[in-house]
Amino acid sequence: MPDTDRPPAAPSKPQSAAPSASPSVWRQVARRAVPLLAAAAIVAWWTIIVSARMRDWGPVKTAIFTIPFLLALVLVGLFYRALGTYERIRRHWVKNNPDDPACKNLLVVYELSRKALYIPTIVVSLAASALMVLKDRWGMLPGLDPKLLGGIWRGVFFLNFLVEEYDIDLRASN
Repeated sequence: MPDTDRPPAAPSKPQSAAPSASPSVWRQVARRAVPLLAAAAIVAWWTIIVSARMRDWGPVKTAIFTIPFLLALVLVGLFYRALGTYERIRRHWVKNNPDDPACKNLLVVYELSRKALYIPTIVVSLAASALMVLKDRWGMLPGLDPKLLGGIWRGVFFLNFLVEEYDIDLRASN
């Protein structure tokens, strides 16, 4: 008598119309070239702007001007890392699930604490405090309204709170 509680076995080979598990050569080249080109564009843009105006600037103004470019480079690096993680997870999925090689039911969920949802609020808080230090201590940014910064912070916090407060079911259904 067969065991009826067990699901049917998955086929050992992917279906004929399924994509291959290894990405094409052009996709691999693009995956490496796009972040490098983005980083080169950021560095080139910084170099062009700074070389044209740096003669009149002191080291403090140059350092302050450099921070957004460094943050952009960090974001390019994080994007590259996340893209690599997604590709690795997808390859692993295709290898272990030959019945779904198109990854129709793939949802990547990182095992982070629920408190990690407040990272955007923390980042906005640090940016707002840095802007207020620039305004109050060094007299920079005279048109900066503290109420605007507080409103932005409150909005980001409210969105983070809503996401954390209401549990979201991450299971995919067909």
